[in-house]
Amino acid sequence: MKEFVLQNNVQGNSLSITNYAWSKANSAVDTRSNEWGRFLLLGIESLIIYGVFKFLLDLHPARTVHLKITYPLIALVFCLAWWVFAFLPSKSYLKRGFSFKEGISFSNLWGPLLLHGSMVGLILSALRLPIGYYPFFIQSYLGIIVLLIVARGIYQVSYQKGLQLASGKFVVVSSGIYSQELVNKLTRKWGESKFAGSFDHLVDPNKDFEEEFQKFREYCIEHQIQHIFISLPAHQQEQVEAISHFAGQCFIRCLILPNSGYIWPEQKNICYVGDLVVCDQWLHPLQNKFNTILKRIFDIVFSLMVIVFIFSWLIPIIALAVKLSSPGPIFFVQHRPGKRNKAFKCLKFRTMRVNNQSEVQATFKDPRVTAVGQFLRKTSLDELPQFFNVLVGDMSIVGPRPNMVSQLEYYSKLIPEYPLRHAVAPGITGYAQVKGYRGETRELYLMQKRVDFDLAYIRKWNFLFDIKIIFLTVKNMIVGEKFAY
Repeated sequence: MKEFVLQNNVQGNSLSITNYAWSKANSAVDTRSNEWGRFLLLGIESLIIYGVFKFLLDLHPARTVHLKITYPLIALVFCLAWWVFAFLPSKSYLKRGFSFKEGISFSNLWGPLLLHGSMVGLILSALRLPIGYYPFFIQSYLGIIVLLIVARGIYQVSYQKGLQLASGKFVVVSSGIYSQELVNKLTRKWGESKFAGSFDHLVDPNKDFEEEFQKFREYCIEHQIQHIFISLPAHQQEQVEAISHFAGQCFIRCLILPNSGYIWPEQKNICYVGDLVVCDQWLHPLQNKFNTILKRIFDIVFSLMVIVFIFSWLIPIIALAVKLSSPGPIFFVQHRPGKRNKAFKCLKFRTMRVNNQSEVQATFKDPRVTAVGQFLRKTSLDELPQFFNVLVGDMSIVGPRPNMVSQLEYYSKLIPEYPLRHAVAPGITGYAQVKGYRGETRELYLMQKRVDFDLAYIRKWNFLFDIKIIFLTVKNMIVGEKFAY
């Protein structure tokens, strides 16, 4: 009956629908993660208690020789007492996104520690141990307190999988009273300074959406918005898709809170912002700082090795061949759109005769291509100077190939997902290239396939995937590529 009432009056009960679905989805996902989190933290803190106690026991063997017999029992009592006083009565600090301050509050840490210490003290008194052993237990307890605080700090940082808003502004697109509730929840977590506006009027049925949407786009670009939170009811699904499409083209993260009408994609797109469960439509591994740093370190090391051990003897040979093939410069420099469409100077060995058609894509048996240029293109040796682009950070070893500026403008209108390939740094080689999609793109489906492979690469990136693509590229360089012209 409750669900019938919610669905029977969509307009009048949009707030109820959103609140009901939002709380239900948060509860379902968060409960599962909390249970695993509780057991994980229990194991970590139990190991800390055991480890500190064992370390000090081994450190003072003469003073604690009589404890060796009862040590396993005492360690077990320490751990069980911690479970009783810390985990069973207090659950709030274990929810996703708990702050460090919450984790070390009196109710979550110091209160349970006080009860735990009192119980352990009573047990030790019952064991009738000599007074000389008490400093050992005090040392153990002080060490445990310090390490528990450190463990909770590490747990809070590493276990929160949600995005960090500290580096960017966010706006909220919602409707009704719930909009203010959402704004309050987000600003409490990340501060007023990151909140850049609430756009209830964007989805006001009494206003023209296209006109308001244009103002919204201009505002986001002008104020460099990095995150858009959306929570709208079922009948406004088209508005959600329009906002999401705009966000993708401008590299703004679009975070959708669950509601009765939105069909969520597969589980890997679900993440957390504090204790809010959201759907990030463009969630990929290279948003993780560790992955980004790992990829960058590999790029620097690999490009330096190529420059030192290959360029040192190969550049003079290729340079001489290019010069003899036709008059003109050795290198061809062209502006290409890079990460987030930022233009950079892309380097290549010149493979064509000097002409004024640099923005025209090469075709099969193109008369502009020299004989030497044909060989360089067939073996991909013309791309070698791009290792300098990698070294300075404009490119990566592996990534979507940088197309021409004119292609960015043209294909963005025909393929909605095309701009998303620029969410990461372009590469010397890429997934689409090793799959055979390179060269001329006379038909739209050929570019669509490239985009599909580029986006698949971004979504499923891992370090070994890069290594695999590099090996496949080397293989293609040796045997030659059919569509390299």
